[in-house]
Amino acid sequence: MTKQTCLLIGAPVDCGKARRGCLMGPDAYRVAGIGAALEGLGHRVRDRGNLRPRAAAAPAAMPAHVHAPAQVIGWTGALAHAAEAAMEEGLPIFLGVDHALSLGSVAGVAAHGQRHAVGGSRADQRRSAHAHRPDGLGRMLEPFQAAHFEAVRQ
Repeated sequence: MTKQTCLLIGAPVDCGKARRGCLMGPDAYRVAGIGAALEGLGHRVRDRGNLRPRAAAAPAAMPAHVHAPAQVIGWTGALAHAAEAAMEEGLPIFLGVDHALSLGSVAGVAAHGQRHAVGGSRADQRRSAHAHRPDGLGRMLEPFQAAHFEAVRQ
């Protein structure tokens, strides 16, 4: 196994759904000993603490049923920036339990890969692939993805 520098990044995201309870996710992982477990496997561990969301506003075109769009957009920008920066130093491990944290963390790693020609799928291809889904998910994700692309450019 290749030894890594693991960067623990807390993401207390609690806005991707209506039921609250994800705020303690990063601390729960820490209390459970994730850092010590990774060190026990021979990895170097650096804990970056918890992120905070960026200030953001929801687009006017956002469907009414989407929960907390401004907060999700703010977290997406913060996570994308953190992921892209962390890839320069090691392997980012995002600690959190709200599924919305994947919008930014995955996009930031993908942006790093594009800049360094690592490969993988292009973010705009993923965006296009979801646009025509028959279940309407693509139309729901479109404002989040557009906001993410703007956040990553900043």
